[in-house]
Amino acid sequence: MLRSSRVCFVWLTALALFLGATNLGEAQQMGRVGGKVTDDDGNPLVGASLVAEQPGTSAKYEATTDEDGRYNINGLRGGDWLITASMDGYLPTQGNFRVTTLSRVPPITFKLEKGVEGPLGALSGVDTTAIQADLQTADLLFNAGQYAAAIASYQNVLTAVPELTVVNLSIANCYRAMQQYDDAIGAYQLVLADDPENEKALIGVGMTNLEKGDFAAAEVTLAAAAETAEASAEVFYNLGEVKFISGESDVAAGWYQRAVDKDPAWGKPLFKLALVALNKEDYEGATQYLQKLQEVDPTSAEAQQATAVLQQLANR
Repeated sequence: MLRSSRVCFVWLTALALFLGATNLGEAQQMGRVGGKVTDDDGNPLVGASLVAEQPGTSAKYEATTDEDGRYNINGLRGGDWLITASMDGYLPTQGNFRVTTLSRVPPITFKLEKGVEGPLGALSGVDTTAIQADLQTADLLFNAGQYAAAIASYQNVLTAVPELTVVNLSIANCYRAMQQYDDAIGAYQLVLADDPENEKALIGVGMTNLEKGDFAAAEVTLAAAAETAEASAEVFYNLGEVKFISGESDVAAGWYQRAVDKDPAWGKPLFKLALVALNKEDYEGATQYLQKLQEVDPTSAEAQQATAVLQQLANR
């Protein structure tokens, strides 16, 4: 009976840490990101601009691609960064990435779609300075939690340049944050209408359905994203989340493992694999996953949670 109580305590402690310990600070460790910018056909783009911004701070770093389309951005503090890639004649794209250590961020490739001419793919006669200002204002409003105002600024951009349908991703994220799930899915679908394999939109639809409690719909959309040629670790992880929440922990573990295989330096899927192991009372397996997490993603919140869980396991 005592052993059973300890098992329950360890597992509940791990789960509580995973669900609730979101305020743990990340070490301010310097790092770098690098990779390549290409067109839709995989050809390198020379002279493309990269801008890395850390939400909630004034930190901003810029870089330009070389003759091979490669770039490096150095001096980044540990944490989450928003990176935007752009080039005249192409539609800009961006993504959120976690910087951990100098050598552990996998190469990031941006593919830019052909757009209309000029900065931000703007049409002739469009005030691109105003467009840039609207995008920056919208991003600041989003980061401040002022989602309705952010939507208005993003829509100003779409009114000026309807071709920038990718902006609907940001609008969808605002609706999702406001728990207006049907509006969010509608905005993601506008992106998919132009780009049926847009991974960010597919993930967005899937996770919005998951938040609505429609597990079947979430799985269908995320499974479609997983079948694309460049499916990311995030897709596999989120499929694992669908199965984990649905109570199919063994299937979830398979998706978490695929996420680890795709991005060995990402701590979240390793932590969830540890939780699956704990649920089976496989303490040795859980310990191995948690120790691996500490090794590959030491500045993450999950690594700090792993330390607490390992202490509980050592005392069981």
